[in-house]
Amino acid sequence: MGARLLAFLGVTGLLTVAVVTGQVERRPDDSNQTREPLRFKAPQTDYDFRDSSFVKSYSGGVYAWQEDVELEADKAVYLGKTAEARFYGKASFKDSLRQLRADTLVYYYTNREALAVGHVDVTEKNRLFRSGRVRYRKDFRLIEAFGGVYVRDDSVRSTITGISAVFNDSTGNGVITGYPVLIREDKGGSFIRITCDDTLEVDRQNRVIRLWQNVVVTKDSLRVVANRAIYDDSLEVVSLYGKPVAQHVFFHRPEDAISEIKASSTVSGDSMWVYLKDRQVSCVEVVGSAHATTVSTDSTGGVYDESIIDSASMRLSMADDRISLITARGTAASYYHKAQREDNQMFVNEAAGDTLYFFFSEGKISQLRITGAGGSGARGKYYEFKPVTASTLKDSTGKSE
Repeated sequence: MGARLLAFLGVTGLLTVAVVTGQVERRPDDSNQTREPLRFKAPQTDYDFRDSSFVKSYSGGVYAWQEDVELEADKAVYLGKTAEARFYGKASFKDSLRQLRADTLVYYYTNREALAVGHVDVTEKNRLFRSGRVRYRKDFRLIEAFGGVYVRDDSVRSTITGISAVFNDSTGNGVITGYPVLIREDKGGSFIRITCDDTLEVDRQNRVIRLWQNVVVTKDSLRVVANRAIYDDSLEVVSLYGKPVAQHVFFHRPEDAISEIKASSTVSGDSMWVYLKDRQVSCVEVVGSAHATTVSTDSTGGVYDESIIDSASMRLSMADDRISLITARGTAASYYHKAQREDNQMFVNEAAGDTLYFFFSEGKISQLRITGAGGSGARGKYYEFKPVTASTLKDSTGKSE
């Protein structure tokens, strides 16, 4: 009996096609149908008997298939006891949706689950996926990635990176954790960058991305920090919640300035919306306890001018990466201070009203309009100060100090 078994193994070892006859499971979508076995084709096939089960080894270039699944590698090992096949060297898994390439790939054929390890690339229509380790649960339509994740989606010109990720084909949703970064691009290069400390969720069907914990949005010279954000790619709007703060920095050269002026504007509120158009920020809208501060400094660090605006809501319209109009609504108040001019005079302007309009020209305020249709009315004060001299400082006796 033993001699016959050895002879049988020797004959089958010469065949280039072997059929794995491991446990056959029912299809999860139809209990009356059974799953096809995993088949192999290879120039060299070897057999062994370990732990009361057969182990089959394939080498010289391996091709295996099961229903719509195709696998390739330099060599492979089939373990009947654990119902798995291991593929080594340029391993590849391919089905009707995607292809996985890796250094090593383990395929559990009874539940059609693939585990790819080492330099994993996953390619699909319009999307490239890279990671150190990927588990693909085909029947559940789930992809899990660990050890660094890179996702490139050409359909929306976006790149996402993180430490781990889970994607669900059934819902079109994905979750990336571990300091994820989203970069939205166009033909001209980098478009917008969004990072967070916790989780990034992708709703691919609706083209919406949600982020949590210390969200930072950067676009050109604009930087916004918030606790939570929603990016709607179809509308090109970033919604920010949890005391968001936006900072915008630009440089200009006023006629009365002796050097280039750096203007730094900071805007905060309860909620904020950043609107994008034609690759640029078109406006920033703030609702709830809106506060804006702009400080301009020269090359020496001296303050050139300063403005403070408070209102219930605020809208900053932008053109060519500069603020062109600020509209403050709801019991709005402002304070504007300009440093000494050439005649050594300085001035302070205070204004209040239901709505304040600040018009800008080349980075500086050119006009202020106040409307007071509501109960607060419209009012403004202008103070101009002359330089202090010894003749203006006298004590109660009339003598100069």
